[in-house]
Amino acid sequence: MVTMVEFSDHQCPACNGLDTTVKRILATNRDRVALVYRNYPLPPHRNAMKASTVAEASGAAGAYWQVHDRLFETQDMGAPMPEPTDCFATLATGLGIDPQLIRKAIAENTYASRIPAAVADGNRVAINFTPTFFVNGRKITRNRPPDLEDAVTQALR
Repeated sequence: MVTMVEFSDHQCPACNGLDTTVKRILATNRDRVALVYRNYPLPPHRNAMKASTVAEASGAAGAYWQVHDRLFETQDMGAPMPEPTDCFATLATGLGIDPQLIRKAIAENTYASRIPAAVADGNRVAINFTPTFFVNGRKITRNRPPDLEDAVTQALR
């Protein structure tokens, strides 16, 4: 089994761009590659921490990956908003999640320890951009689809 760890930001265009590659790798290697997604919201992305909170709250409701996908799909809409809570609540509602769950998680900063812990883990392993991937513990130093695909292929051998 190959483990792919991704440190990523739901408001990051590069993360969004590589998401298709990650999905393809997982679909092609369904029983042989596992993904561990770590929220790593970057300070320059105004709504990244709230987007991470929405993803975590949705995960608690059993819909992490559905919301993860929608956050990337609607990234251009939510990223520039001064206050995205209503947008995020509407996004969640469209996926069958109680919007009050999202509003409460954002207002109460429910995941105030979980998300910063992932960021601290990323800092310990010298994350300097998102997305950053580790395949079976080996850091992928170039942020391109072929590099990630090659690393997984080599790890599968």
